[in-house]
Amino acid sequence: MPINILSLQATDLQYAINSMDVGELIAFSLCSKRTKNLVKSSNMLLIKTTAAVFKNDYIEFEILAFQGSFDRDIHKPIQFFLPANRWMQVDRGNGIERWKFTRSHCIAHFMSLFKVSEVTYLILGGLCQVPYLDTVKQIFPRCYTLKIGKNCSDEVTKMAILKLAPIAKEVEIGKNHIINDIPHLWTMHLEFVLLNDEERPLKLTLEDLLTLNIGSVLILNTNITERDLNIFMKLWMKGSHRFYAPETIKLHTTNGFRMDQVFKGIQYETVLRDYSYQLRRGDGEKLTILNVEGIMFQFS
Repeated sequence: MPINILSLQATDLQYAINSMDVGELIAFSLCSKRTKNLVKSSNMLLIKTTAAVFKNDYIEFEILAFQGSFDRDIHKPIQFFLPANRWMQVDRGNGIERWKFTRSHCIAHFMSLFKVSEVTYLILGGLCQVPYLDTVKQIFPRCYTLKIGKNCSDEVTKMAILKLAPIAKEVEIGKNHIINDIPHLWTMHLEFVLLNDEERPLKLTLEDLLTLNIGSVLILNTNITERDLNIFMKLWMKGSHRFYAPETIKLHTTNGFRMDQVFKGIQYETVLRDYSYQLRRGDGEKLTILNVEGIMFQFS
């Protein structure tokens, strides 16, 4: 005989909730306001949320969490397939299910359920319509990491940086040639920027390095010259007590960097032969230069 779970005594109800896996808890939370509040008060721990946005107004939303009592399903993300005007489909690890909830309802519900205001990853894949970016920003007003795929159109890539980078802490961009049209990317006060276009080198300049207001920068393909790097280090040596935002800058180039040209006219200490070097300036600040698969500057 079926039993109404909400009619159980408090201790039995709590035991039942603690025995559910993440997929069951999410499904249970959608039954009513009371079940939602019960799940919110459970010991379910969110690890990350990922929203992948594709053309034709289609979103895949993924939740990776686990039940705190049993640490179950930590490697079993729950996937939601969300077209604009149809019921969503769900994969809890046992095949596709169809749930009669709309996209706008379920995304707001999930964010409230886990008491978060931002998605961990917001991924743009293959978008070609600029106006849709406003819809994306409305659905996901904040994210930790914004990933703009190389299959997005040039115009979408450019506008996504302008519209969505300000709501992110980290940005990953798959097209280097767009960056030259957005010079103020380097002053957006982001925690991390990754440029991962391995096909087209980025035209990085000395001025770009001097204006950086980003915590860490990784560029997988750049044609910056050794001369610009040399002048950059000389200016850093003269910049006593001047503020400089980055903690690390890592640059890769196809042909490698000639370190004798990078250090031309600069006194430095060798920490590890052909690998690690250090500069010291008058105010006590140190700059470590690592020569491993490119060049990395570490400021301290």
